[in-house]
Amino acid sequence: MGDGSGSDVSPTYVPSPKHEPGYGWGSENPISSQSEGQRLLDTGYSNGKQIFNVTDDGTIIKFQPDGTPQNGYHAYPISSPSEIPTSILRQMLSDGKITRHRYRQIISGNL
Repeated sequence: MGDGSGSDVSPTYVPSPKHEPGYGWGSENPISSQSEGQRLLDTGYSNGKQIFNVTDDGTIIKFQPDGTPQNGYHAYPISSPSEIPTSILRQMLSDGKITRHRYRQIISGNL
């Protein structure tokens, strides 16, 4: 997977404090550990900038680059189906990350 950043440094999962429980700003990060976050980042679907994946509980997340020299990415849950490129949804469906029923729900505007 290419990260689209032009960096030779592999993407690294770096949780953002604003997405931690109780911070009071930003949607809550559904990833429970550094290793889980790195696994989801490494196996995600890139649109050239963001990277998307599905957590073990079925939450669709987006990794956003932080613009750091370490090529850090933080994650948060998708809040709107329009945030997910159709090509990525199709690939998730093809790879079995989401069901056909879930795909149709998302395409029709429901997370």
